[in-house]
Amino acid sequence: MKNKETLSYIASNIKGSKKKIILLSISQIMLGIFTVSFSFILRFIIDAIEKKDNELLFRYVLILGLVTLGIILLQIFYRIYHEYSYVQIENKLRASLYKKIISNDYRYIKNSHDEEWIHRLTSDTSIIASSILSILPSLCRMVIQLLLSIGAIIYLYPIFGLSLLPFILLIIVLTYFMRKRLKRWHHHMQEADGKVKVFFFESLQGLSIVHSFVKEDIFSKKNDINLENYKKARIKRNMFSIACSISYIVVYYTFYILAVIFCGISIINGNMTIGLLMSLVALLSQLTGPLGNITNIIPRYYSLIASGERIRIEEKEDIDYLSKEDIDNYYHNEFKGIDIDNISYSYIDKYGNNVEALKDFSLLVNKGEKILIKGHSGGGKSTLMKIILSLYKPVSGSLYLLDKDKHLLDKKYERLFAYVPQDNLLMQGSIKEVITLYNEDVDNDKLIESLKISNSYDFVNNLPLKENTFLNEKGSGLSLGEMERIAIARAIYSSSPILLLDECSASLDAYNEEIVMNNILSLKDKTIILISHHHYDDSLFDKVIDLGE
Repeated sequence: MKNKETLSYIASNIKGSKKKIILLSISQIMLGIFTVSFSFILRFIIDAIEKKDNELLFRYVLILGLVTLGIILLQIFYRIYHEYSYVQIENKLRASLYKKIISNDYRYIKNSHDEEWIHRLTSDTSIIASSILSILPSLCRMVIQLLLSIGAIIYLYPIFGLSLLPFILLIIVLTYFMRKRLKRWHHHMQEADGKVKVFFFESLQGLSIVHSFVKEDIFSKKNDINLENYKKARIKRNMFSIACSISYIVVYYTFYILAVIFCGISIINGNMTIGLLMSLVALLSQLTGPLGNITNIIPRYYSLIASGERIRIEEKEDIDYLSKEDIDNYYHNEFKGIDIDNISYSYIDKYGNNVEALKDFSLLVNKGEKILIKGHSGGGKSTLMKIILSLYKPVSGSLYLLDKDKHLLDKKYERLFAYVPQDNLLMQGSIKEVITLYNEDVDNDKLIESLKISNSYDFVNNLPLKENTFLNEKGSGLSLGEMERIAIARAIYSSSPILLLDECSASLDAYNEEIVMNNILSLKDKTIILISHHHYDDSLFDKVIDLGE
């Protein structure tokens, strides 16, 4: 039942791909028929040569040539169409999963490592796309080629053909009964592979820490352990397929030798033609593909199911976000403030302990107020920001919007807020793309204004490519202070009326900090909530909240 649900989930994410699978399956059925026909026709060609019948020889050579042409054309079609279909399905799966990830509950997504999600977006979607396009077509070809080959062998040499059946059935039955283990082994291998990639990602991100603490050897040993675990998991998963393949090879070559021996004796005794021997040998070789596929299809199917389960995440209802125009209208004409009413927030840490980040916190934020929140590290300041942004859900208490009524603050009002996080979280791209978040319709006047307010205009214009200067991952290429100012510019450019600033000036020198903070606090018709460890003049703010008290 669970497998059916997983397959149904996969199918819902690749709508419109059924035609591709059917076409590939038909091409494989035709290829199976043509391939078996090729082997069968050999008998008549050899017999015609023995009889020295030129007309018969020419006729069957012509038929063989047409069959060969059909095989070539079908192979060309299959390979090209398979690649075309693979990329389309893989992209559909990745786009669908990516949208679900970025639209899902923030806390749920952050419970797994970022690199683990990358692994699911790349490796698991690739396995699913490849399996979807190969399992049914391969199964169709396997069945048709197996039935036709065995049927032809039974027709040509009944006793020999019938003796093959028990061995083929044994391989199928063994593979079927190993299905649960195959699925579990694939899960373990993907998890081990994910841990390898997560460690690569984290150690490269923290390379300065590795060097500064001289931990290269320890990190290398840790990596070796991860790689060894991956090797064991991969070998364990593939060992069954290898064992089945070896069993098949033993059976195949045993029957191949027996065919040559018995058919050779029959030819010597005048009970068989050389043409019949050639056909039997060729038909036996046609069993190579189907029997090899038996040992691959079922493991591949359970790899598909396992990867399908890994990309299956809880779907959230689409949120009807208020447009920028509606938000502006609401803020200017209706909005009066936000009532943070007695909220508490706690979470379970990696050791299983319940950590209380906020307890019974209340705050009234009136429209247009500038509020400073200070306090010791771990006091819940950043958690509060994430609750206001609806990234975290409080375990008790509520947040209300105040207008002509009082109603719950929910995610559809997210455009009210512009957020500057502690670690900037700059994306890769040009400075213009980073500030506008890849918006193609750029308002250049607003871009210049945001650069000036964040005191970034001068240093950006001194760069060779100005706002088109490309920034690498996390804004590398700029100093920490410059990155902070670009993050502030991003928030200003959004034109959201409520600014949430979490340690937005932590890396700025005193000169730049004074300019930037004066510019921000002098913004008209903005509501500002600032988190900072820096000592500001309390008189600059309408309210000062100390979460350490």
